[in-house]
Amino acid sequence: MAGFNFGGFANTTGVASDRRLRPYTISKVKFTEAKRDTLHSEKNNTDYQVLKVCFEGKAGMYEENLFLPSTSGKDVERTPNNFGGENPSNADRAMMFVAHVLSVLNHDGFEKLKKIIGKMNSFEQVADATVKLLNEKKGTECYLKLVGRNSDGTIFASLPFYASISKDGDAYVSNNFLSLKDDLLFSPSEDKKRREYENAKPSPAPAPSALDAVQANTPSSDNSDIDNSTQEQLDAMIADL
Repeated sequence: MAGFNFGGFANTTGVASDRRLRPYTISKVKFTEAKRDTLHSEKNNTDYQVLKVCFEGKAGMYEENLFLPSTSGKDVERTPNNFGGENPSNADRAMMFVAHVLSVLNHDGFEKLKKIIGKMNSFEQVADATVKLLNEKKGTECYLKLVGRNSDGTIFASLPFYASISKDGDAYVSNNFLSLKDDLLFSPSEDKKRREYENAKPSPAPAPSALDAVQANTPSSDNSDIDNSTQEQLDAMIADL
């Protein structure tokens, strides 16, 4: 037992605490951090690149782990919907997430990114630039809307569906989930599900792991190579943002 430090015992509560924000809530939070991270799947023995954006408030915290799609294959394919239009692709959803979060938290940074994004060759590069621009605004107070997703009978907090495709084929943000003002609202369908969730018994289990939350979107490999000179130019542009 030599060397064991008992001092930390004085600060423990003795009770486990779930600090995650609950589903179907609109909470005042602070943006705390953005980073590009790697999630490893033991099941598939595969690493997934994600853009992690974190928020925390008095009621708890929320981490969005946005799977980074490739620039080809199924990740860029749109599928028909039941209304004569198209569903957004994984790539569309990734771009609309970046657009919405950046435009709210760092609008000037969003305008800077739009000027150089056409020269980028991968979503990893987009994520790196987004991380740099978002982290300039650490500590920004904002409001976050969360709904619920059912994963094998477990309801966990998640962002609402926020990306849509217009009749002209353009992706756009159709459901705001982040705002600097207390002006976010649940749609009628979201509010109905909120009431169902609150009246459900027993209470739903805690949220699954970050990897479980993004596992439904299985990335396809992107084998496009970027020459060193192009990479250096992109690094320089990101550094100047």
